[in-house]
Amino acid sequence: MMSGLSADVADDFEQQLEAVCNGNAQCSMAHFSIIRVSGRDAQSFLQGQLSSDLREVSESRSQYSSYSNAKGRVLGNFLIWQFRGDYFLLVSADIDAALCRRLSMFVLRSEVKLEVLTEPWLLAGVKGGGR
Repeated sequence: MMSGLSADVADDFEQQLEAVCNGNAQCSMAHFSIIRVSGRDAQSFLQGQLSSDLREVSESRSQYSSYSNAKGRVLGNFLIWQFRGDYFLLVSADIDAALCRRLSMFVLRSEVKLEVLTEPWLLAGVKGGGR
């Protein structure tokens, strides 16, 4: 049993850990949100704003990235991927609007649209046992 946890909680945790490590698992990702970045200049705009190399992001390859202020303070980190020419940022739901607003401040003349997706989306984590 894990130190400091009741027997029921520890047993449940051990079962969940076993499923994640060795079997199939699923989890809700309701605490995340998606920001879509679209437009002709989306890639060049994001390339100048984010910490990752957007030339390496494609429909089959995502990247972890971050967004920082001018002093280098990280304002948010996220997973970014591309789908049908648009870029999608999987961000913590508690910073989605602020991050979208902040990025929008720097669009200027670029042909870029940023939006927090509010239509019904189901975000779920799924892991297979690999067997």
